[in-house]
Amino acid sequence: MDITNFLWRQLPDKCSMPHCSRLGVRGNENIVDGRLMCDQCHAIHLLRRSVANDFAATMERVEDAVRE
Repeated sequence: MDITNFLWRQLPDKCSMPHCSRLGVRGNENIVDGRLMCDQCHAIHLLRRSVANDFAATMERVEDAVRE
């Protein structure tokens, strides 16, 4: 690894999420819902989305059970 590549890896991600620790390597950010996210924030975003979908599905089952 040459010095340029080594120095590039020391730069933090250009993540646009608030409260990001920016521990990733610059250049491998993801664009999700129009926002630039590092790998860590992208994983958290996907986890929150899946939990929200699970919660919505559970609430639908509860509402169906209450209607019966």
